[in-house]
Amino acid sequence: MYVALYGNQLLTASGFSNADNLDNLSLSFNYLTEFSVENPSLTKLQIDNNDLISFDAEMGTNLEHVVMYSNKLKTVDFSNSLKLKLLRVADNKLTNIMLGQKNDLYHLSCSSNFLTTLNVADYANLDYLYVQNNPNLNCIQIANGQVIGTKELSANQALNTNCN
Repeated sequence: MYVALYGNQLLTASGFSNADNLDNLSLSFNYLTEFSVENPSLTKLQIDNNDLISFDAEMGTNLEHVVMYSNKLKTVDFSNSLKLKLLRVADNKLTNIMLGQKNDLYHLSCSSNFLTTLNVADYANLDYLYVQNNPNLNCIQIANGQVIGTKELSANQALNTNCN
């Protein structure tokens, strides 16, 4: 089931825990400052262009695609989202992204943030990496032999197996 509540000037959004079969939720272009994934059946979440400063994905165990760019988040934790394939968190205030083990992650967009470290060595299927405009992120750690098909880096950034 797809629920679209984008562009409604919402200040809060909750009550999705009882929505049986909810797998796709769009809350883009609102004024949300916090959001918690309450429904483990959710696989797709679009919550970009809000004012998020707090986001809880602990119950997002089946999340596969998350689009949450253009918010005000400083940290995100997707450790419990083991099925995550696509994550777009560009244009936030992120200093930390906690991903945990992700066997299927193929797309990571985290440009225009404040990251100082990023380790993608455990994401063998990563095929798209967009990290430009993180002024203090010089080295992105990858695994030996890891090939990332499309990568968009700033001039001061490099992929390396050792970022110490």
